[in-house]
Amino acid sequence: MKLPFTRAKSALFLTPLLFAVLVGVAWWQVRRPASSATPKNLIAVTIDPQLSGDGRLIAAGIQLRERVDVIDADGKKDYRDILVRFEARFWNAQTLAPLPSLPLLSTPGEVALSPDGSLVALRESEKGFRVVDLGTRKTLWSQSEAEFARAQSDESGMVTVLAPHGLSHPVFSPDGRTLAAWGTFIDTEKGTSQVTGFLFDARTGVQKASWKGAPGSRLNDPTLHFSPEGHLLASNELQPQVYLGNVPYARPEIRRANDGKLLRTLPFNGARVAAFGSDNRLLLLIGRSQYGTDVLEVDATTGRRVWSHTGAVKYGDGQLAAIDSAFYSADKKWVALHFWASRSVEILDARTGKLVQLLQAPADSGAAFAFSPDGKALLTMNQGVIGKLKINPLPRN
Repeated sequence: MKLPFTRAKSALFLTPLLFAVLVGVAWWQVRRPASSATPKNLIAVTIDPQLSGDGRLIAAGIQLRERVDVIDADGKKDYRDILVRFEARFWNAQTLAPLPSLPLLSTPGEVALSPDGSLVALRESEKGFRVVDLGTRKTLWSQSEAEFARAQSDESGMVTVLAPHGLSHPVFSPDGRTLAAWGTFIDTEKGTSQVTGFLFDARTGVQKASWKGAPGSRLNDPTLHFSPEGHLLASNELQPQVYLGNVPYARPEIRRANDGKLLRTLPFNGARVAAFGSDNRLLLLIGRSQYGTDVLEVDATTGRRVWSHTGAVKYGDGQLAAIDSAFYSADKKWVALHFWASRSVEILDARTGKLVQLLQAPADSGAAFAFSPDGKALLTMNQGVIGKLKINPLPRN
């Protein structure tokens, strides 16, 4: 597959036939002027930035707001933000050059890239869910909330119609052929919900498999992660929101990736699945208290704990900060931990879980969301602009 957005050569002296062929080249294979530049009066709110599995493409949802100066009721200067438009933006992950954006109809809720960067799955508030081919920019399939309904029989034999509330939190399998997502259904009479996990054919939307949670289940920590080999799917248990102390009781589940069959439930109450590493290793985040988080690496096939680490970043008042996200480098040698409402990022040795570097992100940058493709920096996002936070972890022994 060709690298996306390579520069097209001049066609001034080409024959009309050859010129017509070049015009039909996929949009991401032609280098275009950066169309995602933001005028000074527009504020870009970034949603769900991520790096494609092959390390060549970055995508993020963008909500553009126009900031307008106003005078408040007390006669003081203030401002307000007016929604202007919505789009999905893309960048070349090697050069960070912006690429043509994809206009959206409403606020992007989640954005997911296929591993090769050829497809993007989008959930748009008010407009449902769709999968777009980035080569043609055509929607391959979509599913609005009104199209998706299911009936369920309760113990008394009554049939309850559960109204759909849309698909969410999509993720592609490593080979790009399967798309996993959550579907939420609402019992409008009882005011309860039920969450169902789905596996779809990524290009056609044909349902391959599904599994449902108990009546009253909801997405406390809506995570879905395929193992690198594509054989396993990790998610959080679908059950009513029950708390053990002050953390959700739900536990991680390991399912078969081809049909969603439950293989095992891991014995870690209140754990949130963060990322899959090599050799079926899995990162879990467990909140120890209202503040502070432990990160564990466990064997997803046995539940055996490999190592654990307690985040040591603190707020100014001395309270431990919670870990917001955890992810591996492409070679699975390092783990990055980003902390909630903090500029601090910890770099761990993925083999031992030991802290090897503590980084401070620039004050104006957003959360680190991925390692750069070469593994020498962390990618950050601020106002729709990508930055790099250089890392230099100590050599591994």
